[in-house]
Amino acid sequence: MCFYKKFYWFYIFFFFIAINANVAFCGNLPLGLINGSPVLPEDLSLKNHVRLFKRFQAFENQREQLFNEFLSNRLLSMEAKKYGLNINEYLRVHVFSKIPAITNEQVDEYIQKNKKLYRDFMHNQKQLQNKIRQGLLEEMKDKKVDELLSKLKRDVDIEYKSITFSKPKYAVHVNDNDHFIGNDKTSVLIVVFFDFGCGYCRMLFRTLIEVKNHFGNKVKLVFKQFPLNLSNPAMYRAISAECAGKQNRFIDYSNLLFNSQSRQLPSNNVMSDYAEQLNLDMDAFHACMDQNDSTHIGENIREGQKLKIESVPTIFINGFPLIGNVNQEEIESLIQSELDSAQKSK
Repeated sequence: MCFYKKFYWFYIFFFFIAINANVAFCGNLPLGLINGSPVLPEDLSLKNHVRLFKRFQAFENQREQLFNEFLSNRLLSMEAKKYGLNINEYLRVHVFSKIPAITNEQVDEYIQKNKKLYRDFMHNQKQLQNKIRQGLLEEMKDKKVDELLSKLKRDVDIEYKSITFSKPKYAVHVNDNDHFIGNDKTSVLIVVFFDFGCGYCRMLFRTLIEVKNHFGNKVKLVFKQFPLNLSNPAMYRAISAECAGKQNRFIDYSNLLFNSQSRQLPSNNVMSDYAEQLNLDMDAFHACMDQNDSTHIGENIREGQKLKIESVPTIFINGFPLIGNVNQEEIESLIQSELDSAQKSK
């Protein structure tokens, strides 16, 4: 009961502040207390922290949408009452009646612009034209309502009380011996934790190379091995990539390893073949393999564990995490956002 009261008054205090502010920040609010100690969002695993943020973000988006729907309905209702009408009657008489009829030329022009979209419906031209005409009319109605609402909003004092949840951000350590593309004089650092035995990692590896080529020297891309299976064959494969990295061919060798995934774990002979394909110093490569040194891999595994990584691939863009086989557009959007922020801060 004491716990409940303490927690209850904490949230009463928070919402009092929220009501008197344009924006309320929930990023540091505890999820609960254990023996009096708060459990914060960042105490969760990285995956669950990101999941919580996305759900809260979706909740806030819906919350704002519902507010805007209520606002639109309220404004239209107030305007309709001036004429003694309900909203539908008002729109029909004072808004939609002023929309000119959709002409045959407009319909034909729309069909011509979207031939590929409607090619399977060309056999019934009349029915298609009627559907297009109705669709164009609905677009005009929506446009007129939006114009009316924009005008009505200018005469009303509107203040939306948004609630923001701090976007997850982590401090990711980069070691001197980490493998990377790019240089240190960039405003965007991309760090990827991956495993050669992961299908999504293979796809993301290619995506990240394309992203790096797109942004050039504006970004630095760092690769950290995080093998989920620490069996000898899997670790041996990881070590072989580290050995190739000592001859500055980590990326090229990794590409060959990923392409071999259909064969499961490549044999020692296959890995030697890859090294020969890249014209590596074979004596140095074999000597490195014989040492069986997994020190660097272990460092990256411990780093990933500190960050509470549970699955791969996991990317960090200036500390902001993206989990799984993220599409290229989402990655590039976050990078561009970080570049824009860096430019504004200059």
